[in-house]
Amino acid sequence: MNLNIDDILIEIKNINWFLNCGKKDIEPQNFNFIYIDNIENAIKKEESLLWENYLLNENNIMSAVMSEFYPNYKWNELALFLHETFDKNIKDTILSSMFQYKIPNLFYVNVRYIVCSAIREHMFYNDKIKNDSDCSFIDILSIYKKGHLPCGWTEKNKSLFVY
Repeated sequence: MNLNIDDILIEIKNINWFLNCGKKDIEPQNFNFIYIDNIENAIKKEESLLWENYLLNENNIMSAVMSEFYPNYKWNELALFLHETFDKNIKDTILSSMFQYKIPNLFYVNVRYIVCSAIREHMFYNDKIKNDSDCSFIDILSIYKKGHLPCGWTEKNKSLFVY
């Protein structure tokens, strides 16, 4: 268990949020992804029920695994702490970048959800707890780190949509 989140917070604060949206410049990853070339298509993917269900399912799996290994941990307090930490340290930077790069605010809710989930994954997944996901929250965070916007999922080829 890695309860020190300072390292990942520094990484997150230093992301050039949305700088490369629409560009095809990401090297191959350990997961599949499909480029979305314009904001209109990114919005359609972001609003899809499949994307929401994917994120919720991945979070539910992570919660079940973590609860099995750490049954007495105060998970609700952690969720509150992560959201407060996000709002205090990261929110303004992201909203400013969204405005700068004309990314609609509808993306904000999932950005916050994904980043907080990635921090939780960073804290609790380790050598004894593996993440066997097709695309983990840490993987999705890596797309933000490249200046892109993850915005959807397809089960057909198990691929993340990236703007």
